[in-house]
Amino acid sequence: LIALFVALEVLSLPLYILVATARRRRQLSQEAALKYFLLGAFASAFVLMGGALLYGFSGSVVLSEISVKVPMIPGMDWMLIVGVFMVMVGLLFKVGAAPFHAWTPDVYQGAPTPITGFMAAAVKVAAFATMVRIYLTIGVRLEWDLIWILAAVAALTIAIGTFVGLVQTDIKRLLAYSSIAHAGFVLIGV
Repeated sequence: LIALFVALEVLSLPLYILVATARRRRQLSQEAALKYFLLGAFASAFVLMGGALLYGFSGSVVLSEISVKVPMIPGMDWMLIVGVFMVMVGLLFKVGAAPFHAWTPDVYQGAPTPITGFMAAAVKVAAFATMVRIYLTIGVRLEWDLIWILAAVAALTIAIGTFVGLVQTDIKRLLAYSSIAHAGFVLIGV
């Protein structure tokens, strides 16, 4: 769990700086970088707090050890539920899934074009890989089903990304909403 968190942060930290490096539209780029940094830190705090709750539940940060203890510890279910929920909220925020998508169009518009393309692909792939890893080890063993929550988020993400993207006039904002819609389609697979 710690390695997954550190890997996501090592990917995100250089992007905070790269977003601010646009030569033209410097002020817009710096505003986008600040927004991305603050909201990324907020999402990271959710992932970290969720990981702390999972550690409090199981006494371990290794995903396989956490999954072994899922059905064994009665009365501590609230820590597991809230921990998994907080980790998923943080990861959905990093992916740009609805209702955590509001930062995406502004950041994509302000970032340099090559960085926008990298953000649309690499960050999402890393966050989805983390999500799949957590779900396959912990989520499968849960009595309550995480699938219905992810299905609702996926449907909302697809709808918002598609319909709001139809009225965009800026190509980078269109890319952002396309990225949001594609995140919804990938969430269906998760």
